[in-house]
Amino acid sequence: MLMAIVAMFAFTACGDDENPGTNNGNKITSDQLIGTWYGVDENSSKKINLFVMDFTTNGKGHYAEYKAKAEENWVSRDAQSADMTWTLTNGTLVADVNGTPRKGDILSLNGNKITVRRYLEEGRTDEIVMTRVNSANEVMQIFQQMIAEKKGGQQGDDINPSDVIGSWTAVAFTPEGQSRIVLDRSKEEHWPYCQRYEITANEITQYAINYRGSEGYRGREEKTLIGKYRIEGNTFIIYDYYEGYHNVKDHEENGGGTMSTEPIQATINLSNSVFYIIINGYGTYELQKGGNVIDDDSNYIEKDATLVGKWGVTRITGAAYDFNSGTLVENWDNHPSKDDVNTGKESLKYVEFTFNDDKTFIRQAFSEEKREFTEIMQGTWEANFSKYEGKATIGEMQIPFVIQTLTEQKFVMKIEMVEEDFRPHGSDKTLKVNYKETLEFVRLQ
Repeated sequence: MLMAIVAMFAFTACGDDENPGTNNGNKITSDQLIGTWYGVDENSSKKINLFVMDFTTNGKGHYAEYKAKAEENWVSRDAQSADMTWTLTNGTLVADVNGTPRKGDILSLNGNKITVRRYLEEGRTDEIVMTRVNSANEVMQIFQQMIAEKKGGQQGDDINPSDVIGSWTAVAFTPEGQSRIVLDRSKEEHWPYCQRYEITANEITQYAINYRGSEGYRGREEKTLIGKYRIEGNTFIIYDYYEGYHNVKDHEENGGGTMSTEPIQATINLSNSVFYIIINGYGTYELQKGGNVIDDDSNYIEKDATLVGKWGVTRITGAAYDFNSGTLVENWDNHPSKDDVNTGKESLKYVEFTFNDDKTFIRQAFSEEKREFTEIMQGTWEANFSKYEGKATIGEMQIPFVIQTLTEQKFVMKIEMVEEDFRPHGSDKTLKVNYKETLEFVRLQ
């Protein structure tokens, strides 16, 4: 049972003996209530608590609440929601959520606001004003604005357009009227919500994970939108853009994108390093500054764990930075699978390493044409486990790596090097870059 419902319409055994709504409350009809209403139970220096009641026809509806606390750094909790049934009789509203009836008297309705006398626990009452909105997503916008104020952030006309410039990666998504999802790129069910934005002074590029695999690139981060934008108050408008799939930048060459006919409009809020993009009818993205590169420098090697054996890659994250300017050229986050490659759905990033006792190794990768292990490299390896570092040698090429994690079943290595001829995806030009990549492996039988 939702705690906010307890506060809103507390059950009283003698409720039928109470006076019904006063003023024009007893003249309000059920049709006048149809729609979405929200109220603020608390907005203090300690907590924020909003609730939403969506009254639909046939005495049905939906309830949701949004909460955040100062002691939790104003991080919003997962939204709580439930279906409800309701009746309105002579100005008295009874809502049933999860089988428990709650009651309140509607005292007045003025425009888009109603005043409700709520019956609380132990015979107490209070009055609260509820406001009509277009959707539950509009309440989410209000909630995020309140959080931004608590954090000293920006909203409304105070947003400085220069503050949105940079690289932003989605860390959470709240579908309209549903619970907040903390995004994990290793989970396939989250792929439809995994977004990243590169924003310059007037251009925006969107990246998303290909989760359908229709082009054989399932699990790969791709450029899916490129266009212009402007900010009006706290409204973010994207226009003159191409959108599509399989790196839409190539739209002129391969027809992979479609020119927009109508601008995309969203509400935005900024709070410290968090950027909220709220799309009406869809949901709210919560983004943080930075790309997808793993920057965790904590290292761990399990006692008696050995690198010797066969390993298959499960995740590859990385980035390339222009050697001279230090600006981000490209970054990636792939989740390859051997099974997906065999069925033609993967981005052909799956590789296997076999490290032998004699300090030799074999690297096997798939051929795009033959769909089998035909690309094989051999070399030698060495490692200093006390310093968490190693080196692989293939011919005259030496590749130093850092052992971030090594257990009986998991191996994570990080590579940092200068690459003279890096070719960004979808480009025929090469650049000199600082190259960083993290590869995660699981042990194979």
